[in-house]
Amino acid sequence: MEQQQRRRRAPLSLRLLGIVVLALLAWLLLGSAISAARAVIAIAGYLVVAFLAYTAGKWVGRHGPPR
Repeated sequence: MEQQQRRRRAPLSLRLLGIVVLALLAWLLLGSAISAARAVIAIAGYLVVAFLAYTAGKWVGRHGPPR
């Protein structure tokens, strides 16, 4: 019978290093994504507060004492 060739595997230390590198890359990408999402939410909050302040100012200006 023909002997099947076994696929050579990388050494255990190289595989562990690859797993560590992938884990660090995932951690950095996830951290960057979370930071970007926090910045977008903060900017949206500022825009909502600015719009509410503008609307309240218009209402107060229209309903204030006559000039």
